[in-house]
Amino acid sequence: MILRKFISTNEQPKSVWVATLNAKLSRLEGERTFAIVGDASSIEEATDIDDFITNVDSYKVTAQWVITTYSQRNWVEVFYREAKGWLGLREYQVRDKRSLIRHFILVFCAYTFILWHKLTGGLQRRWANQPWPKATLRE
Repeated sequence: MILRKFISTNEQPKSVWVATLNAKLSRLEGERTFAIVGDASSIEEATDIDDFITNVDSYKVTAQWVITTYSQRNWVEVFYREAKGWLGLREYQVRDKRSLIRHFILVFCAYTFILWHKLTGGLQRRWANQPWPKATLRE
């Protein structure tokens, strides 16, 4: 396993270190390529470490290919990390398919609502600081 330094060419260029390893897993046919990506040259110094597995031919899997391919998937990974961690996408306890779909819809709506507030200024908007109208109770 060789550690290679690569400078990403995204909007904000940064240095990342990539190590690849080919291995055969007992449950899968053929070899798979594993990639470990970190923001420092050693595990002790790194603050952000990601690992990936791919079934792409090993001669195609270079440090540049790993960074380019997985940086294109970043928005998907961010969504799943936030939806699973903060919004409870994986916290479902349902008995049928309909309940599962309802749970997913609620999580997706909550995520969309939060993202919309992030992009538009959220609670800093004028209307968001107005007091709630007083509700009248009916008996």
